[in-house]
Amino acid sequence: MTTPATWVLLRGLMREQRHWGGFPAQFQAVVQAPVVCLDFAGNGSQHHKTSASSVPAMLQDLRSQLREQGHRPPYRVLALSLGAMVAVDWASHYPAELEKVVLINTSLAPYNPFYHRLRPANYAALISFAGRMLAG
Repeated sequence: MTTPATWVLLRGLMREQRHWGGFPAQFQAVVQAPVVCLDFAGNGSQHHKTSASSVPAMLQDLRSQLREQGHRPPYRVLALSLGAMVAVDWASHYPAELEKVVLINTSLAPYNPFYHRLRPANYAALISFAGRMLAG
């Protein structure tokens, strides 16, 4: 009997695995497969590392974490926000490593332009804030 693929749960910007709360245990009971929650460098269990400055660098760090923890592909990924952006990069560059990818609340520009992510009523406040920040 083969072991089912490990589910990898990825959160968004400035979040860590503790933000999942009790979800990983509940999810594992449903999917009957190993579930691992990873943190991006600079957050949670990886707070001692310098945050990566690009999605590809974030991906390489996550892949290293999985190898160091003894997990091997194929993986199934459930990813939220920035985690979803990293998951898309993963699927693009290492498709053989992924069996399934579930994306939640992505901010990917080609699929979700900024004007779909921001409320028009907030444009004036955002422009005002940006102006104040640029003025110093």
